[in-house]
Amino acid sequence: MNTTQANNVLDRQLNFIGYGRLDAEIWFLGMHEEEGGEEFIRTRDNLKQVEDLADVFIFQRDSELKSEDSSRSITWNSISHIMLKLHGKELNQESIRKYQVDYLGRENG
Repeated sequence: MNTTQANNVLDRQLNFIGYGRLDAEIWFLGMHEEEGGEEFIRTRDNLKQVEDLADVFIFQRDSELKSEDSSRSITWNSISHIMLKLHGKELNQESIRKYQVDYLGRENG
């Protein structure tokens, strides 16, 4: 990869905002949910500025949402818990899992 290509990759990485909708009522800001590495950078290089979380992590989401010990699930569980509580919804493992799958970081969520 030459310098121009590397700079283009860096620009795309730095301009990535996150998942969901720019006009969402609530945003959660924090560190990125994964470690780096060349494969990760190559995957991220194709992302739009704002992505639907399920489109990016569809395979990982299925396995991680079922895993009680996943660090990403812990983070996503907490965010889902907060959102359900704010909207006066029932709080249980199934409602939290369903929120993660159907709404968290989604274009329509």
